[in-house]
Amino acid sequence: MSENFGKSVRLHLVEGNPQGILTAEIINWTGHLITAPRSKLASLLARDEIGKAGVYFLLGIDPDNDGQNLVYIGQSENIGRRLSQHNKDEKK
Repeated sequence: MSENFGKSVRLHLVEGNPQGILTAEIINWTGHLITAPRSKLASLLARDEIGKAGVYFLLGIDPDNDGQNLVYIGQSENIGRRLSQHNKDEKK
């Protein structure tokens, strides 16, 4: 029989509110989660941890599918650099 043990999650509201940048860590786990709205991209890119390798999710609305939600999942050796590339693609 396997036993389930609870985990503690530490949330940090970087700007003091949940609409800004938010970081999360599970105690005794090496992973790190960070989330931010696109309007905070410049602040997000200034953070040290964004230059690390990882998986990222871009959330948006699909204009070709009646405004349904759309998710792009990617991975990169440098998340910050990759997000900057995505942002440049959008500005074309």
